[in-house]
Amino acid sequence: MLGERGGFGGAPHVAFLFVAGDAGDAGARLAADVGIYTQTLLLAMTAYGLDSCPQGLLSFCADTVRGELGLDSGKLLVGISFGYGDETAPVNHITPGRATLDATTTFHP
Repeated sequence: MLGERGGFGGAPHVAFLFVAGDAGDAGARLAADVGIYTQTLLLAMTAYGLDSCPQGLLSFCADTVRGELGLDSGKLLVGISFGYGDETAPVNHITPGRATLDATTTFHP
């Protein structure tokens, strides 16, 4: 069953962001809109002291999620696990490196 302890990285809650119906040609624009909303939601959670983790991989479980929620339609784009982080967990003290701007971005005059 979805949501059991450990099912979402140990987080006690998960939010699923869907788009309604068949997006057709507007799919890329809807996905961009959901991405913008997701970023705003993550920032709001942080502002209220919650920790969160967006998980696009959960979209591969869309049929299971819809079944658990009793939904007949909708395209699952992303899930967000959230709750209060365990500050004593070693994983919460990892600081990943970052690529340089030149390695990820090309500017054209």
